[in-house]
Amino acid sequence: MHAASAVRVRRDVGVAVQALVTALIVILAVRAWLVQPFGIVSGSMGPTLLGPHSHVVCQTCGWAFDYGLDAGQAELVVCRNCDHAQRVPDDQPQLPGEGLLVDRSVFRWRDPRRWEVVVFRDPRRAERVEIKRVVGMPGERITLDEGDVWANGQRVRKTLSQQQAVAQLVHDADHPSRDGSRWHADETAGDWFERQGTFVFAPSAPRESELRTAWLTYRHERLAPGSSNRFVPGPVEDFAAYDQTQTVVETHAMRDLALGCRLRLSADSELFASCSDGSTEFEVRFVPARQLVELRRDGRLVQSRRLELPGGNEQGRLWLSLFDSQLLAAWNGEPIFVLAYDRPADAPSPTARPFRLGATGGPSEVADLRVWRDLHYAQMPEGHVESTAGASPLPGDAFYVLGDNSRRSIDSRAWPEPGVSRHLLVGKPVLVYDSPGIRQLAGRAFRIPDFSRIRYIR
Repeated sequence: MHAASAVRVRRDVGVAVQALVTALIVILAVRAWLVQPFGIVSGSMGPTLLGPHSHVVCQTCGWAFDYGLDAGQAELVVCRNCDHAQRVPDDQPQLPGEGLLVDRSVFRWRDPRRWEVVVFRDPRRAERVEIKRVVGMPGERITLDEGDVWANGQRVRKTLSQQQAVAQLVHDADHPSRDGSRWHADETAGDWFERQGTFVFAPSAPRESELRTAWLTYRHERLAPGSSNRFVPGPVEDFAAYDQTQTVVETHAMRDLALGCRLRLSADSELFASCSDGSTEFEVRFVPARQLVELRRDGRLVQSRRLELPGGNEQGRLWLSLFDSQLLAAWNGEPIFVLAYDRPADAPSPTARPFRLGATGGPSEVADLRVWRDLHYAQMPEGHVESTAGASPLPGDAFYVLGDNSRRSIDSRAWPEPGVSRHLLVGKPVLVYDSPGIRQLAGRAFRIPDFSRIRYIR
């Protein structure tokens, strides 16, 4: 080999080695400073984020849900979509907690936002990493009442995107039980029928002199105490399928509910969507022929506006909620009515029939019909007492954090110093992945993601 060629080869090898070393440095830097994996070890954020858990598909309705294994494997589980109980197979897989990819750079440029999920170092033990949701900002005095967050004496109300980020699924009409759907047509009006999870309104006769409304009503049911097959009407409660293995002393009836669905309206149809918290009823009326939508409270018109509504085969998505003592109606992801209101002190109990859909005129269809509930912040886990420190304003660099699973979370409610200081923030989770297990390779443990269960955190 000529001397010049040898020099050139050594130079090329040197460049390649340098490039490889640079790439390794970049990868290590990204892992150390920008994105880092973490594993969830408890159910304090369930079912939003899962600690050790099992995955179940209901044998009755086909609804899939997860339950936590913090207290061991269950022998019997109840599907919260249809409330039917089923035995857990002896070989039921036990899955580790979900994995997170955490952006470690985001809070170097900005503060966490309210309702954002954050990873941080435990203020009591800095070597321990925790994950919770920010609910209180620096300088605020945070209290909890009626399951909601209050800042400086004012109830904190969520935006549409915040509601949808925290909402917990209660019932999916695409998965009816063997006993039938929880959506029932008014027998005196008729004209509603179900077709593979889609509810169709098809008027059976001309309606020229009088247009009557045919109603479709959601009736919530729950398993009767001490029974495995008898159901009784009752309001939605805050108990989640995730807590199957835990002893629950007290549950709370929920007023903070939401309805989500997809609508197909004809040009000559009218559709009504009604929601009630037990004391106040709101009704949104869609009139495609006039490109009009109206809001009524207890039968009285309070707002109306023009809105481009679909006709024919076009569809639109409706979100109708009563989270945080606020009516929020959204069409195709854009709020159309937002109305805060106060419940009377002597308000009746929440109703077991919180939603109704009414139709008149031409044909209409309702699909992807789901009922959701808000987070409910209440009792501390057994054996823990709420700290009195939360009655004082947070320091100027501290954030109040809570776990989504209020019964299982040790958080700002219990800490002597309730705030998480900025310097303890690790980052923001951006990607969640489930793992069927942990594999050993070259003496090191690796989590193998289940790519069918990867999702982003909003």
